[in-house]
Amino acid sequence: MATHPFENTNAPPHPFVTNLYKPRLLEEARLEEADVQRLWEKAGEAGRTSRSYVLITVLLAGALFPASDGNGSFDAFLAYAWQDYNGARLVVAVNYAAPPSQCYVRLPFSDLGSGRWRLRDLLGEAHYERDGNELKSRGLFLDVPPWQYHVFEMVSG
Repeated sequence: MATHPFENTNAPPHPFVTNLYKPRLLEEARLEEADVQRLWEKAGEAGRTSRSYVLITVLLAGALFPASDGNGSFDAFLAYAWQDYNGARLVVAVNYAAPPSQCYVRLPFSDLGSGRWRLRDLLGEAHYERDGNELKSRGLFLDVPPWQYHVFEMVSG
């Protein structure tokens, strides 16, 4: 009777016309569907990004070597290396001690070869260029102040 069928000539002919009865939350759900689709696509992109990074290895004391005879400060380091499916590489090193520490980090990348490698600290000012053969044979030399860290992006060339 909400449409006043006896007085309103534009009223539906009977109460079973579909536009009279709409579930209460149906319109709200229809409006939210576009937002759900946007969030679904965003979640898919986040999943693809996270899958693109593969943890190659976790380098701890077994892959850290003294910088010189008698220098035991290498055991103060934590180091990690990542490579994604496209070849992008990151090397993270942390001096987890009060004194300055030095070490060589053996990198897990098999194709360091005879070329040059640029290492740029994504969280600081440090940047280096290193020979691939030296990185492959000795590793990456680090001399890091107390409680400091590097996140190096490695790029060949």
